Amino acid sequence: SIMGRLIMALEQQPPPPALLPPVTELLMGLAPHVEDPALSKLFSRPLSPMNTPRLLQHLTSNQSSLAALVRTTAAITSIHAGVADNVLPPSGTLTINFRPLPGDSEEDLYEYLRGIIAERDMKHITLRPPLHSYAAPPVTPSSGRHYRLLAAAIQSVWRGKGGQP
Repeated sequence: SIMGRLIMALEQQPPPPALLPPVTELLMGLAPHVEDPALSKLFSRPLSPMNTPRLLQHLTSNQSSLAALVRTTAAITSIHAGVADNVLPPSGTLTINFRPLPGDSEEDLYEYLRGIIAERDMKHITLRPPLHSYAAPPVTPSSGRHYRLLAAAIQSVWRGKGGQP
């Protein structure tokens, strides 16, 4: 089915990953506290040409729950099809919720969808904008006052529990 192929394409061909601030700063801050030496090395230099591809592969692997840090996420939030039991549906609707990375535009999301929809299915699919569309909010710089306050608060709680900051 067309809907089935689109659902599988969303799962098997997620949006491409990218390392952006403040994720790179987060990884560098975690690096000294990561027990695995190889992973600590990747985190300490996330933007080096040698590390970036391996780090992105690690963060987006099937075992990682961290993929949302480095890619726009797409989730099907509703599926509507059919008119009755035992009747093939004449049409259907999928609602896809995107959480874009900073810098990804609505047009980027449409381009992604057009890229994963099989050519034979494209004539049967209409892409419609949502009633409300929101771009990713601007990223607070990690060198700013608010970031430093948050870091200090986290470190004080961490130290209070006997851990290292």
